[in-house]
Amino acid sequence: MLTRMKELDGYRILATDGDIGHAEDFLLDDEKFGIRFIVVNTGFWLFGRKVLISPHAVSRLDKVAGEIVVNLSQQQVKDSPDIDTEMPVSREHEMQLLRYYNWPVYWGGMGLWRESDKPQLYPIERHSDEAVEKDSPPPFLLSPEGSELNPHLRSIKELRGYHIDARGSVFGHIEDAFVDNESWALRYLLVDTKSWWPSLPVPISTEWITDISWEKSLIRVDLDPEQIKSAPALSPHVPFDRTFEARLYSHYGKTGYWDRLAA
Repeated sequence: MLTRMKELDGYRILATDGDIGHAEDFLLDDEKFGIRFIVVNTGFWLFGRKVLISPHAVSRLDKVAGEIVVNLSQQQVKDSPDIDTEMPVSREHEMQLLRYYNWPVYWGGMGLWRESDKPQLYPIERHSDEAVEKDSPPPFLLSPEGSELNPHLRSIKELRGYHIDARGSVFGHIEDAFVDNESWALRYLLVDTKSWWPSLPVPISTEWITDISWEKSLIRVDLDPEQIKSAPALSPHVPFDRTFEARLYSHYGKTGYWDRLAA
């Protein structure tokens, strides 16, 4: 099932023993287009401190209640490494977080989540940085990379407003995006094309992105502009289901990602 990212803004984040805040943003890996962390604003509970939570901790996403339930306690979240979410997140900070919660790394494999296409729900055993120091981290947590910034980890909110460059034709802007509820893969960008031609928003698969220029606020896709003009538009009355996805991929002569995942 696909969900609009804007819909997830403000969702309550529930720990095993209570409320820990709300979803304020999401951090995207622009290499494989996976949502790597939920940015949680803890509000009055931790005086507005923001914490990062991996989809590895998500046990349930409840669209009816507007909640994301995680298998963490309030104390674990309170004691987690303090990371400045307003600054680019370094690989070193990511490793601190993964070691603390005992989450596996997501990079270095063929799958979206290393060797898997979905984040696995991991049991949480570590409760403090002191415990991390006393024990050697599990082998799957070791990384050859140092403390350099991770240039591929970006805010979803930052993408909104970016323009599309289709083989030299620049048009529209990113209005929203769609995430896969199970894999946490960012599947589509929703492009508002009204400034180029009158139309309903057009979804473009992240698989068709060839480059993102963060400096120019530009997303390049290898698609014919005329094909985009005639592509199936997303109407409020048409569900964004597998049937619509198949129409979209067929329009561009592309093979659906679902067929490749099933192979």
